Amino acid sequence: MTDFSEKKAFLFYFLAALFLSLPFLARPLTNPDLFWHLSAGKFILENLAVPRADFLSWTERGSEWIDFEWLTQAVYFFIHSRWDLAGLYFLKILLLSANLFAIALLARFSGLAAPHLLWLLPFSAASLLLSNDIRPENFSLLFFSLTLYLLEKEKKAADGGFSRLIRFAALYLLWANLHGGFFYGLALISLYAAGSFLNENEGFWSGKNKRLSFSLSRPFLLFLAAAFFAAFLNPYGYKIYSVILDHYRQSSLLQDYICEWQPFTLSFRNARPFAALMALGLGGLAYGFFKRREKDFTRLLTALFFSWLCLSHLRNLSYGTMVFAFLFYSSAGESFKRPVCGFFSAAAFFLLIGLHSGSSLYDAYRGFSFGKFSSSSEGLADFLKKNASELGWLKMSNPWEWGGWLGWKLHPDYGVFVDGRYIFHGYLKELADSRDYLDSWREAENRNRFEMVLMKPENGEILFKNPAKPEDEKKENSVFLPAGKWALVYFDSRIFAAVKRDSVSPGWLKENEYLYLRPWGYENLLPGPGNSAVDLKKAEKELSRYYAGRRKDFHDPQVEAVGKWHKGRTELSEKKKI
Repeated sequence: MTDFSEKKAFLFYFLAALFLSLPFLARPLTNPDLFWHLSAGKFILENLAVPRADFLSWTERGSEWIDFEWLTQAVYFFIHSRWDLAGLYFLKILLLSANLFAIALLARFSGLAAPHLLWLLPFSAASLLLSNDIRPENFSLLFFSLTLYLLEKEKKAADGGFSRLIRFAALYLLWANLHGGFFYGLALISLYAAGSFLNENEGFWSGKNKRLSFSLSRPFLLFLAAAFFAAFLNPYGYKIYSVILDHYRQSSLLQDYICEWQPFTLSFRNARPFAALMALGLGGLAYGFFKRREKDFTRLLTALFFSWLCLSHLRNLSYGTMVFAFLFYSSAGESFKRPVCGFFSAAAFFLLIGLHSGSSLYDAYRGFSFGKFSSSSEGLADFLKKNASELGWLKMSNPWEWGGWLGWKLHPDYGVFVDGRYIFHGYLKELADSRDYLDSWREAENRNRFEMVLMKPENGEILFKNPAKPEDEKKENSVFLPAGKWALVYFDSRIFAAVKRDSVSPGWLKENEYLYLRPWGYENLLPGPGNSAVDLKKAEKELSRYYAGRRKDFHDPQVEAVGKWHKGRTELSEKKKI
């Protein structure tokens, strides 16, 4: 086959494999951190400067914030301002597709037959399920794959020319301003430098040579130096390194409260394709060593280091995907490099992945939307914007995952309690404990002096009792938000808002408090039919306000429940009149 024909075949199989990978790449956007990235991007483009202090919260307002993803955020906001979330969705697909192209180049470079791309690329895409949302890390995955490709080319060239130094410096200058994942690239270069040093000095270790050699490792050391110092060319200088290291110093805390920082486990359904790819990669490495007596310390050190990283934290699986895919096809036997084997492997892969992930993929695409975020409520945003003169910059408590969206929608009229940025890691334990334990909530409430609370309705029966029920008055000391102190002013099926009574004016509270309607337990939306404490006219007024505050495009099952209650209540009243 001529070189031109080979390139055409490679391109054909890559495009076919990319099409087969789309179900894994094109999942809807769900990352709640996207919104504080947009807030930062808006700040950058409006002020032509990077943020150096927090401006979105009331808790850390003015505190130093090293925004090491500033360039990505500027790109996000620029695209969003023109094409909304759909533009960011297609940017994600483009970046992940480019990452798969880098993997395909590595496969071609290693001599893998082009038909094997039909299963290898979808396999890699399925292994990225934990990281394939819209997030700055999309850039890091692409740059990491490019680094791996350039390092493998250098192993064969081994000249470390000046142009290659410039290439690495430019790559890491850009990468360090896009995302902190450049640290993984530096680690990879370090592994290649150490592995090359061990490879070329095998004779020294065995006593055959009397002097150490640096001829093969020197280019990688130069690349490492160029990349390391190029990363300093960012608005924050050396401080981006301190932020990255701080993440790992706090990793034991983070893994207790944030899913992606937890240790690897097969109980996470979306982590299982990666586990299979990792097994193939390590198996290919073992096959190359025992069957063909291949000894390459660069691959051995890379396999050991990224095995440790991936087993330590789920967030590292995306980088491990590139590593173990490469280890497999660079060490696999000749049978895996035959074209006909590629077709059989593709058929087997899609049969297995269909059995494993078919239902989860169906659930992901059912009711598809570019921005189907569970941690959002346009009705809540409308209510808070409308009442900003009364509620603006009250000391708000909010769930961790809601902070980014709230800051995006409500700044500058409100400040959030926390969002997903690293500057709020110290609040994680307090948030988790106060959500689950009454004593912890009381401590957090007193310490932070909350004036407004945004909470999700789950476990609502212990959060806010109905003041119209006499028996609940005795229980007020055992609930999170006693009615004598807090007033419910907004709710839907995703979130509710309560304000401290002495933080707002009595007139505003009279117009906006819900005395009868409640966001939990449809049977307890209002006091029972026999309770004389119910003022039906006031209840109907609340019902009208509730309906008026609902967004037509937001499905809220409570609307139907309240309507059914009201119909039954009215019929009961009519019977009594008769």
